[in-house]
Amino acid sequence: MASSVGRFTASFLTPTQETTLALASLNFDFSLFKVQAPDEYLALGSCLSEERRNLAEASSHHVTARKLGALFRSKLPPVPNLIRSYGKRVSEIAESVTVVAPGLDGSSTLKSVLGNKLGIDGTSIWAAATSGTEALCVQLLACILARFWPSQEAISIWAEIVESRKHELSGNNGDFEYSELAAMNTTLSREQLAEWDSSARAWLRTADKSKLKEQTQLRLIIDNLDATVSPSSGTYESVVAAWISSMKIVDNLVAGVPQSIHEGAALIGISAWHLYPDMVIYQGGPREIHQRDPLIHPGGLLTVGLESLENSGHGVSWALPLAKLRYYGNQVTVRRSFDLHNQHVSFEQLALVILGGLAKEWPDNEDEDRLTSICT
Repeated sequence: MASSVGRFTASFLTPTQETTLALASLNFDFSLFKVQAPDEYLALGSCLSEERRNLAEASSHHVTARKLGALFRSKLPPVPNLIRSYGKRVSEIAESVTVVAPGLDGSSTLKSVLGNKLGIDGTSIWAAATSGTEALCVQLLACILARFWPSQEAISIWAEIVESRKHELSGNNGDFEYSELAAMNTTLSREQLAEWDSSARAWLRTADKSKLKEQTQLRLIIDNLDATVSPSSGTYESVVAAWISSMKIVDNLVAGVPQSIHEGAALIGISAWHLYPDMVIYQGGPREIHQRDPLIHPGGLLTVGLESLENSGHGVSWALPLAKLRYYGNQVTVRRSFDLHNQHVSFEQLALVILGGLAKEWPDNEDEDRLTSICT
């Protein structure tokens, strides 16, 4: 994906790397750079509220998309088929979903006040679409992490891979792209990363409702498999390997090239990006699953050869050692299993939270009696 245009080598740099980084910082303003969104994404942009479009095009979301895209630019493979199909899918979903709160009809005074807060949240996608292809690839990663990991852990993963990528670039012996030089010398706060992650989660909630049938079928498939997302032990290595692998596989599927997998990264990808290839599952006996997604070219068949006689049926799991999960303390290894069904709070869980809030206000001597009467 990275081109030779704009690449600097050590012979053209100023004598010290520090001077070069300072120069790049002065001359490259991420917030000022904007590109025309690909045609496939235009319908999504037209469905966003004016406030969300402004956030995506000229505010914090855009800056985050530009910084992350520049930071990982030279690491990314070309995936044009995936980028086009993802744009068509998000536009299709955006046009099919109407988010209107009860009582807010076209003439509602309240709607005129809250109008810019209503509607779908595709802010991170539009920010990426107006920031370049590399930013769209980074938004695909945002959806993977938001799909698999709780918010706190996903933000910690972002913080760790950003730091690791900067360290990796610093070892390139002066061979940088101009945007990479600037990205190395910029910062991304946890607040910015949290905002980026939150927008991706909001989009997944909207898209999951729109594609409820397909997502339910995919969940049932994944629940009956047993696989890990990536065998790599380090957080940066594992996340980047899963990200690049899933993009390449889905890009080929969209183009009609059959693929065979033995790990779970691509399954998380197709779930997070709402693209549904026909599949052949070999675990427990061959099964053909026809999803007939019009965005998958004929021939794009995904063969899932995930065999595990001892642990079948545990779904897709992923373990990462997170050094950024806590501000203080040692590195924490976290393990999660993919489960679309349990990503939201149930009504029963919400009721327990409400009960706990009410009980907090009761006098101490009444707590036990009231709780006993409610629970019985």
